[in-house]
Amino acid sequence: MKRRKKKINTLKVLLVFSIFMLATVLFLVKMNHYSLELSISDGENVYLEYGIDYEVPEVTAIYKGSIFNRAGRPVDVEMEGEVDFQKLGEYQVTYTARYKKNTVSATETVVIKDSIPPVIALRSNENVFTSPGKSYMEEGFSAVDNYNGDLTVDHNIYVGNQLSSTGNITTDTLNVLTKTIQKNSTHKM
Repeated sequence: MKRRKKKINTLKVLLVFSIFMLATVLFLVKMNHYSLELSISDGENVYLEYGIDYEVPEVTAIYKGSIFNRAGRPVDVEMEGEVDFQKLGEYQVTYTARYKKNTVSATETVVIKDSIPPVIALRSNENVFTSPGKSYMEEGFSAVDNYNGDLTVDHNIYVGNQLSSTGNITTDTLNVLTKTIQKNSTHKM
């Protein structure tokens, strides 16, 4: 009889323990929240200089749980939108991941800009000098931009009395050059 009581007590303990373990597992399963997460290595806004090589960002999506499957499982990502790297502007690229009934999207704004000013070079003979107070006709200039190409205007710039006795061009002359080139360029200096 003692043996039978011991066996019944052991069965009771096992039953209580089994119920406790089952309740614990059910509680954890109920508390485990699954989520679909998407991340873009560049962030949401990317500013690129025209003509500079660009590497497509790493975009990842993971379906994971808060308690179980915390490491997650990778999910395929679709991309919608295009970026024209040969044209200035703002472009939207949307990345979307779907798994089971979950969908998550993130939009990246890519801005192609031109902040590099044109290179201006005067075409003048180093051996030409002008006397103070005399008029001077600049021999021309060239202006080249990384986006707009050749901005050179097909005329000489008359400077008048804007040369110092050392033969240096004044700020007023450079302002005329700058304004002329700005008319022909999308880049604003």
